[in-house]
Amino acid sequence: MAEGEIQVLVVGGGIGGLSLAGFLQRAGVDPVVVERAEGRPDRPGVVELWPDAVRLLSRLDVGRKVRDAGVDVTRWARRRPDGTVAERLTASDEFGFLAVDYARLLTVLRGAVADGTVHEGSTLRSLDPGRGSVAVELANGVREQFDVVIGADGVRSRTREVLGGDGATFCGTTSVAFPLPDGVELGAAGEVWTADGAVFRAVPNGHGGAAWLTVPSKVPGQGVDDAGALAGLCPTVDWLLPEAAEAVDAGDLWWADDFRVPTDEWVDGRVALLGDAAHARHRLTGVGATLAIEDAAVLAAELVGGDDAPAARLADYAARRRSRLDRPDAGARAGAPLAGIESELAERHPAIPAVRGGRLAACFGGDPPTPATALGGSDGERSSGDRGR
Repeated sequence: MAEGEIQVLVVGGGIGGLSLAGFLQRAGVDPVVVERAEGRPDRPGVVELWPDAVRLLSRLDVGRKVRDAGVDVTRWARRRPDGTVAERLTASDEFGFLAVDYARLLTVLRGAVADGTVHEGSTLRSLDPGRGSVAVELANGVREQFDVVIGADGVRSRTREVLGGDGATFCGTTSVAFPLPDGVELGAAGEVWTADGAVFRAVPNGHGGAAWLTVPSKVPGQGVDDAGALAGLCPTVDWLLPEAAEAVDAGDLWWADDFRVPTDEWVDGRVALLGDAAHARHRLTGVGATLAIEDAAVLAAELVGGDDAPAARLADYAARRRSRLDRPDAGARAGAPLAGIESELAERHPAIPAVRGGRLAACFGGDPPTPATALGGSDGERSSGDRGR
């Protein structure tokens, strides 16, 4: 490690953690990433990436690979439970999103970081911030000193727990992801809202489609492991769900309770939170991955873009991201390390069917999809507005 180089530990090798590692390495910093899971993720489901996230990933030289792995979604249909269309939305490329398999996206991001960066099979056990560094103990017993520790370990963040931060808040819903049967051709993404508060979504993913079913749940932990019980979760939906439930194998199901995380304390000295660990939204907003990638870009720029002490740089990161999330149309901060990127900010919001945001606000307390930034592409790749796919 070069003299004077900042030493960074990233807890969590998901979308946000890998993006941060990639941005840091391209700025000359080699972080250590620890990830609890081992092996290639087998989680089904689709990640929605808004144009600003795809542009940012092009700075890791993987924008093209991400686009090739996904499908542009610019048409959306709100459907009745029987499948008939109640409302259609057609958006420009600039306001659509890219649907990418979660596992394929992680594989692409793994390829954007140097070999040996990610250490699997362990996570954070404890940390002790000192005057000049953070003493870290991992669950496997390894002890090290780092200048900065970043918790990118999701909505149930161990890093946030160790810091004594607020726990995640259960939203009262559980979501189940599963593939659609072979042969299903989705001309557009679709969404059904039922009278009892369930939501069924189907999104094309390049080889048929994938679906989410979100249902009300009184207590967490009431997931579905039996494919035969899938249709019974929402018997009122006749569009695609019965066929999918009949065709899916139990091993293809992935479920998770839906939690939110308040956006209050993101930083404690030399420790900071990123992505869902800091500000998880409800899964139905579809902005989690985009916000995590944005966080990673801003955080990397702060860590390498100034001479302030690491704690001050993390405080600047938190202030900037909180400001963008609280007021997504706020202007760029003059003189910031990302000034060249932020000059391209557009004060706009993705087009979303009104029923989606309105019903989400009514059912879950509000949090409409509003990715905060629109960042220009680089490395010669096309911007999302002219993908032409």
